[in-house]
Amino acid sequence: MKLDREKLYPWLAILRAKFMGSGRAMLLQEHFGSIQNVLHAPVDAIAAVSGFSREIGQAIHAAAQGQFDRDIDKELSWAEKEGVSILLYSDQGYPPTLRHIPAPPALLYVKGALRPEDILAVGIVGSRSASDGGRRLANKIACELAEAGLTIVSGLAWGVDASAHKGALRCKQGRTLAVMGNGLKFIYPREHSLIAEQIVQRGALVTELFYDVSPQGRNFPPRNRIISGLSLGVLIAEAPERSGALITADYALEQGKEIFALPGNIERGVSPGTNRLIQESRATLVTSAEDILRELSDKITFYRNELEGKIPKVDLEVPPPILHRKRKGSSKPADASPTAAQPHPADAPVASPPAESPPKKKPPSIPMSDEEKSVHDMLTEEAQHIDAICRKMQWPVSRVSSALGLLELKGVVERESGMRFRLADR
Repeated sequence: MKLDREKLYPWLAILRAKFMGSGRAMLLQEHFGSIQNVLHAPVDAIAAVSGFSREIGQAIHAAAQGQFDRDIDKELSWAEKEGVSILLYSDQGYPPTLRHIPAPPALLYVKGALRPEDILAVGIVGSRSASDGGRRLANKIACELAEAGLTIVSGLAWGVDASAHKGALRCKQGRTLAVMGNGLKFIYPREHSLIAEQIVQRGALVTELFYDVSPQGRNFPPRNRIISGLSLGVLIAEAPERSGALITADYALEQGKEIFALPGNIERGVSPGTNRLIQESRATLVTSAEDILRELSDKITFYRNELEGKIPKVDLEVPPPILHRKRKGSSKPADASPTAAQPHPADAPVASPPAESPPKKKPPSIPMSDEEKSVHDMLTEEAQHIDAICRKMQWPVSRVSSALGLLELKGVVERESGMRFRLADR
């Protein structure tokens, strides 16, 4: 596999610069017009951008002067040898559901293959110290979802994650994606090397981290946004009060994804987190794969119709990143990338609403991106199904869902049952 060094180099260089991450890099790309322009920009010009400094500008200048060339050459050689693809945010093969989340990764390393049908995916996460019953249920539900044609996404960890991957692999045609919190040079935990090999044959190992980044605790919470970002919905199985699984639920909520939870025994300490998600109405109680398939039936039908060509696929320009902000009471970090910038408006063209669309309303005095305003203007006091909103706007579900999720967090939109949305009472 031959990688395009000329295309990848600017990103591989700037992301290695001190203080940099996907969020900051994409903000600079938007400001200067291209990542190549960023690398050639004067230090003072970078320092003049809001939220940046001379120190950051000097770090980018050093990267542009070849500070990391040796590391980049080693990485590209390793990736070509190991058959690892490196996808940029703007590449056609980059997962569309991931592209439209807050704080999308600027690039993805993929060992195996991502397929168009992986858009029909469900994330399954939970405790590393899950009970036998929790692991058994995760395995069973994953297998049944895989048999229904859904891809299973998880994190290759002990407990629920490994059981979910194994359940998908148990299905003859099952596919599964493992999102790593380290570079693909390492398999963590090492005991899951055999599972990882099977996943490569029946899906992919995925990470946003350089190939030689070793497993570090700080990298696992941000990777959870990729698990939820790749999924239509996320099942939380046996999570304690503070856990990575609940961080994934936070990300899923912000991304406008469905959250499901398996209820647990209140007399044992393995499920207080999942039980609380249900108690607070943040997750739908499920006990089987059928429950999940029923809740996701509209989205599954929509995407299957797109995949089969029964409805036209809307292929829009890549929008600028919507960067992540911490919600009040959230258990996850303020930003998945090293920066905590505000959402930026999309520059993708917005389709003109058809004649039957409601007249545009004066938006509330709450900061909204252009993308959020466009979706807000399509809503009324009467709840509308997300598919109806997508048809009116000619936007894909992932893009509308992301905007709706952020509007919901800002308190201007309320979600009704069955993926229906309306303007919040004010």
